[in-house]
Amino acid sequence: MPSPVRRRLLIGAGIVLLAALLTRVAWTEPTLSDGSNTILEGWDFAHGDVLLHGWILSDVSFYALEIPVAAFSAVALGGSSAAVHLTAGLVYTLVVACTLWCLRDRAPRWTLALAVLLVPLSDAVARKALISGVDHLGSSVFILLATLIVERLRDRWCAAWLLLLLLAVGEVSDGFVTYVGVCAVIGLCCWQMLAERRLAWDYPRFIAAALLSVPAARHLRSELRHLGAYAMSSPNTVISPRSEWMAHLRSTWFGLRVLLGFGQVGSGFARLCELALGWSLLVLIVLGGSRTLWHWRTSREPQRIAVLLVPGALLAYLLSEQSSIAGNAFDLAGMLPFCALLAAEAPPGRWAVGRGAVRFAAGAMTASAVVFAVAQPAAATDSSGLIARLRALHLSYGISDYGTASSTTVDSDLEVAVRAVVWNGGGFDVYGWETRTPWYSAATHDARFFVTSPGGTTPAEVESAFGRPAAMYRIDEYEVLVYSYNLLTRVEPSALPTG
Repeated sequence: MPSPVRRRLLIGAGIVLLAALLTRVAWTEPTLSDGSNTILEGWDFAHGDVLLHGWILSDVSFYALEIPVAAFSAVALGGSSAAVHLTAGLVYTLVVACTLWCLRDRAPRWTLALAVLLVPLSDAVARKALISGVDHLGSSVFILLATLIVERLRDRWCAAWLLLLLLAVGEVSDGFVTYVGVCAVIGLCCWQMLAERRLAWDYPRFIAAALLSVPAARHLRSELRHLGAYAMSSPNTVISPRSEWMAHLRSTWFGLRVLLGFGQVGSGFARLCELALGWSLLVLIVLGGSRTLWHWRTSREPQRIAVLLVPGALLAYLLSEQSSIAGNAFDLAGMLPFCALLAAEAPPGRWAVGRGAVRFAAGAMTASAVVFAVAQPAAATDSSGLIARLRALHLSYGISDYGTASSTTVDSDLEVAVRAVVWNGGGFDVYGWETRTPWYSAATHDARFFVTSPGGTTPAEVESAFGRPAAMYRIDEYEVLVYSYNLLTRVEPSALPTG
């Protein structure tokens, strides 16, 4: 068998194995409503509702990547929790594959890049931010591919058009591509023109393509809305007050530590190992970034864009209101592949022995972390007892808080539908975030129960809005209030967002 064919087969087998391992790692995380809603969106997408008519998504749509992957998972495994984990594993695999694709000399540098991408999965807090569902990590694929276009298709006449299309589609999917990715591409091209001290045609046309991608994305989104596609909540793009920046700096530092696997508080030998691994990864990233800056003329585009994007993403997060949320590292996940690209450049080429030792240590560290993550027990389904009891009571349609609603629906394989509502102080409104408005039509659906959980809506609030229930059941940590009429007749619709 020819060597190139054998190599491609080995790479294909490695990708399949990696997808299986990452899906198993995703299985260690409980099914959350965010990931469950993505599967429900994918289910509709796969069954003909490609535009997701009637859906109100969050301030990020994930329409161009994660929802099609979720559609594949829903077709393969149905609307189940297994599909949530498969989607998370496949998206993570795609991110890893695109990151390694950006590294031409495969085996030597892949080891360090894989360490940054996979070692954090040994930490429970990092797994929650990276692979518990669907978030900004997958959006890095658009920027990675854009980098490859700038590097490898520079002489092609279609390169700028491909860059424009790719960025526009990515921006429709996630604002991270707009606010971080587009700025990084423009910064890379401007810096490169200054470094080369010439005004060649290549970089100006890429700058023009990146700039034009922003109005192009808005036009594409407008056309989708005109065709009846999903609605979206408008993203919060307000810069936080200067008085909050120091607190946000601490939150940003914590988020970075979470992504690298040493964010949680603890003690003992396990904690020391996490600190050692996390600081080792951080040192590799800083060294790789420093070497990229020092050897800018001989560095490649993936490392150049990474050295611009990582600080840019951290700065954008620090100045935004997102960093006000304690323990939130989801919005930083998209920069992890670029941290991996920088880490791959850390060992100087002239240190042959030391470089080999570093890569051997990184390989052993990565293998140990993956084995540890895969060996973790699968997460128990908190609502399994609830679902079994609802089935026994022949209750198949109800309402609840957001955190319980769609996760229960998906955990039941769509047999028990629970829809999200929100307490408004005197009654309940449709929860206008990751939801579908036809679910709340009293003409087509009959909701006869309300599920409360600790920390959410109380039974007293439910009774004040809907009256005394016909029956009440205590099931594990849940209270189920059953009524003799359709609760949807007293749920107020939410205003349709214009985003």
